[in-house]
Amino acid sequence: KNIRIDSNTISNAYSHAISFNNNNHVNSISYNIITSRTSSTASAFYGIYCYHIDIDTIQSNKIDGTKLSSITPAKGIHCNYINYNTSTPVTAQIKNNEIILQNNANAFEFYYFTRANVCHNSIYITGNTGTSNGIYLYYPNSNYHVSATNNNIVNLSTSTNPTALKIYYDTDERGFTTDY
Repeated sequence: KNIRIDSNTISNAYSHAISFNNNNHVNSISYNIITSRTSSTASAFYGIYCYHIDIDTIQSNKIDGTKLSSITPAKGIHCNYINYNTSTPVTAQIKNNEIILQNNANAFEFYYFTRANVCHNSIYITGNTGTSNGIYLYYPNSNYHVSATNNNIVNLSTSTNPTALKIYYDTDERGFTTDY
């Protein structure tokens, strides 16, 4: 499948503004403006949610998850099993996105087997609740590499329990490179 989600305005997004699960191939998620919901605290907020897909590009999106301070957790771009197929060893290009979040927030999340080049993104996080990270990697793997370079990460979260970090990675740092 060749899928493009480009140049849309998605406002008052309840839970998942853009979501892909188990699709073969997504060409582009780009130039979208996404804002979180303004009422109800029933669930988390994901600006872009990608699970078990191959994707070429996620670029130049503006994600604002600050319209309701009680949203928790807030996620900008979540990627799980992205470009993991051995038949398509392409690295996703995730670049030039602007993500603004607050309270228990991760701007970028990468879980398990993901190949991605994350560069030239702007991240701004505020708030005083929960764990907040600019880039969060869970179980990176040397066969499925994530590279994060030239990103502007401002994490002003004042939470002391548990943490507020610019970059967090768990388990195996060999699958992750950065210039920080």
